Amino acid sequence: MLASLRLRKCMQHLKANVRQTTAIGTVGHVKAAVVPILAISQLVVAWNDLRTSRDAILCLKPDALGLANKKPASESQKVLRTMGCFKSQAGVSVKLLKVNESGAWQVRYYPPGISRGVMFWGLSSAFFGFA
Repeated sequence: MLASLRLRKCMQHLKANVRQTTAIGTVGHVKAAVVPILAISQLVVAWNDLRTSRDAILCLKPDALGLANKKPASESQKVLRTMGCFKSQAGVSVKLLKVNESGAWQVRYYPPGISRGVMFWGLSSAFFGFA
């Protein structure tokens, strides 16, 4: 409930900023493109517990995410491995490190037995959080 309230407030803030920046002109369009990424990253940072969703695909490089998340690549661990990616189990703890310009999330992935975690990239749909 609290997470959905934060999302609603975040989206209201986003809409207000887009309206405000697009009125400025060309500079406004640049700002409007950056605002959604900032809003998403602020929302995720507000969550106390971020986890992988079911069948989350994580990659060593953000460039591989587009192809890795499409069929038939997304259905084969072998194909994913050759791309430097893998399909994670659900519920593994992660920490958001940054969001790049294409919207990919860099996270520190904490599977059982690896206390320091490992850095991977994933699409925002690969994660969920609790307030």
